[in-house]
Amino acid sequence: MRLHSGAVSSPQRSRSLVLTLALLAVVVGLQTATATEIGLDLVLVGNPEIIAGDGFDNGIFDTPPWFVVSGSPGPEAGETLAVHNGDFIYLALTTNPKANLIAFSTMQLTDFPAGSLAAMLLFGDQDGELLSLGVVPDAAVLTDGTGSTLGAAALPPSAVANLLLTIDPSGAVLASVNDVPIFDGALEAFGPVTGLGINVVPEPATLCLLGLGCVAMGLRRRLLRGRG
Repeated sequence: MRLHSGAVSSPQRSRSLVLTLALLAVVVGLQTATATEIGLDLVLVGNPEIIAGDGFDNGIFDTPPWFVVSGSPGPEAGETLAVHNGDFIYLALTTNPKANLIAFSTMQLTDFPAGSLAAMLLFGDQDGELLSLGVVPDAAVLTDGTGSTLGAAALPPSAVANLLLTIDPSGAVLASVNDVPIFDGALEAFGPVTGLGINVVPEPATLCLLGLGCVAMGLRRRLLRGRG
């Protein structure tokens, strides 16, 4: 995935090194922090009509059919789902690349110490296609499947994060958190989107952010192979 401006990720990047660093960061994070948690309040995907959505208000973690890729999400409580400590949940999607796609999630940052990361991820159908809109305390960042940063911005302090990603058929991508623009640009190609993930990484998330895309894609491939 490349920007129209001509920025190209190096094909010589060592995927194994990135993956090793990412896995190490996840292990370190899980060992050094146990309090990171968000309350996942709402997830919606439109293309252009709503094709998937969950308000987490039925007490049953199966509507729509989410799959736990890693960790152990807590039970639905009220109208939120407790997601914490390396939890990664995944929702498979069938989308139309000729129509606008909108992905939206609301996260209650119930216990979100400095260094933690919560992210909404969109997966394309080609290997390596990934957009990750991540939130850390007081900031947000959009990265691609190589771990490259596409955009970042500081956020006013808030106990709620509303994450929005839109992609139109031309490849234009818009990302925002709490109406603060994170990225507004064009990608050469992305999609059709085949899945949405929610990932929470405890501190220290700085290293985790570098390899989050590789870890997420590896975990998703393992999940899909297991279901095949």
